[in-house]
Amino acid sequence: MNHETRAALAAMLDELESQGLAVELAPAPSPRHEMHLVRVVVSKNPAWYRSFCERFPSTRNRARRLPDTAIRRAHTLRALRALLDGESAGPCYGPRLIDAAKAYARRNAAHLAA
Repeated sequence: MNHETRAALAAMLDELESQGLAVELAPAPSPRHEMHLVRVVVSKNPAWYRSFCERFPSTRNRARRLPDTAIRRAHTLRALRALLDGESAGPCYGPRLIDAAKAYARRNAAHLAA
């Protein structure tokens, strides 16, 4: 693995550990009843992780049309750490994360060079 890919993996791990999806309840803008609350996004997952999840949709059937992915955050963190330690990240996450790291390195070349 080259230096740029390794730096990208380290940056991706740092972003994923420090950022995450957080949602809170807030009063509804047009309340329909007393105590009407809506969910409001407070913080989002890193952009690379959102696009990574979108590329691998889940195959399960859902009653509602909610976004669903085959990617799991804990598995992604474990695989990133394994790749950085020079270990195998498995046939599923390893190659996918290396491809994502190469794309991340191309998009963030100036940031990674610093």
